[in-house]
Amino acid sequence: MRTRDQRIRAPLTNALNLVGERIKARCKAEKIRQNDLIARLAIVTGGRWIATRLDVTRLTGGMRSCTDGELVALAVALDVDVSWLLAGDVASSPPKTSTEIRDLARSWEENPPTNNK
Repeated sequence: MRTRDQRIRAPLTNALNLVGERIKARCKAEKIRQNDLIARLAIVTGGRWIATRLDVTRLTGGMRSCTDGELVALAVALDVDVSWLLAGDVASSPPKTSTEIRDLARSWEENPPTNNK
């Protein structure tokens, strides 16, 4: 019998997210260490997302999904477009982050999403 994680993984990638491999590739290309990415995420979100090493490991390994806010924060922290993180473009390197993405990050910082748990 399959575990819950096995049932909800994306069938084409066998991962809980589509961005893990591109996060890993961008960090490698730009020589961004895990601790540096964690620090960037804290700065980008104004301290609202203090990622752990386990968060980053699970994200890059496809074992953790990410929220839309986390996706925007990752894009800003890695200086890429959200669309590149989601879909990638095999023919080119990641594009620079657009002004709209930075505006979204600022908006998220000023009006953080509420946690309705």
